Amino acid sequence: MAMFDLKALIEAERAYHESIKPVDVDVMLGDTVLTVRVPYLYGEAFDALAEKYPVGRNPLGTWFDLDQVMREHPDIRVIDGDEEDDLFVLRNQRAYYRWPDMYDALDRSDKESLRAVLWGLHIEERRKRLATAIAKRAMRENEEEVKSDAE
Repeated sequence: MAMFDLKALIEAERAYHESIKPVDVDVMLGDTVLTVRVPYLYGEAFDALAEKYPVGRNPLGTWFDLDQVMREHPDIRVIDGDEEDDLFVLRNQRAYYRWPDMYDALDRSDKESLRAVLWGLHIEERRKRLATAIAKRAMRENEEEVKSDAE
C-alpha cells in the first residue's frame, strides 16, 4: 500500500506547472526592440507540439527540433512599450497567426535566445527541479541513517 497521497502529489505538480510564468526576450526587428513573451506549455500542449517536429536525440537531450517548435509555438505575444499584440490578424476571413513570419525574419542571435528560453522552460528547469529533489531525498535518507546509527 502506498505511503504517500497520490492525489495531493498530482495537485502539487499541476500547481507547480500553473505557477510557471512566461519569459520575456528582447529582440530586434528592423530598428525596433520588441519584447517577445514566451509562455510555458504544460503537459499535452507541449508534447503535441514537440511531437510534430521530431529530431533524433542530441547533446541537449531534446527529442524535438527546437527551432521548429519555437517557430510554431502558440500564444506568443509581442510587446512594444505599452502595446501588446497576440499576433493574430484576419486574412481572407480567417484568423492568421503572424508569429512564424516574425520568427523567420529575426536575426540568428535572437532566434538562439528564444530557443534557449524554450529549452530552459521545458527541459532545463525540470532537470534542475529533479536534481534538487533527488539531493533532498538523499540528505533525508542520510540523516535517517545517521539517526538510526546513533540509537
